[in-house]
Amino acid sequence: MIFLYQYSKLLETETYEGKPADYLWLLIVNSSLLIIFGFLWPLRVLSISLLLSLVYVWCQLNKDTVVSFFFGLRFKAQYFPWVLMGFNILMGGYPLLEFIGVMIGHSFWFITYYFPENNGWSPLPTPEFLREYFPDRRLISGTHGAPVDRGATFEQRAAAGNVRQRGYDWGAGQALGN
Repeated sequence: MIFLYQYSKLLETETYEGKPADYLWLLIVNSSLLIIFGFLWPLRVLSISLLLSLVYVWCQLNKDTVVSFFFGLRFKAQYFPWVLMGFNILMGGYPLLEFIGVMIGHSFWFITYYFPENNGWSPLPTPEFLREYFPDRRLISGTHGAPVDRGATFEQRAAAGNVRQRGYDWGAGQALGN
């Protein structure tokens, strides 16, 4: 469950920041495919497959990120789902659930990222009704009332002056005795 929380949070706050409809679409598609697999095979627990599908999507989008696993074993993120599957085999488990999760994650990544990048159109776009309920760009009020566009990139926010260098930006304040 820690992996599910961690990688779901990373997807939501990094890859899909400011795009809640796309993140919800990822969860809907992966969960729907898992339910189909659950009916095809008598699978009782699908949370491991959901975990691996989310981990796989994150790992494909962050291939060169170095991750740590068990006692400081470090490797590139693109190998992480396979390491988890291998670890399950070493512990005496049967990796069918992990393999199904990796295949579902790969299907989603291929259809929504790889295929559109190479062919110019997406066969599985996020539905418009989800975009209406969860708009892509959200403006969040900053500490001084100025709206901060959380959907903008770091470079765009830096150019607009909406980036703190470090620590808290409490403002200049008032000097005592003036």
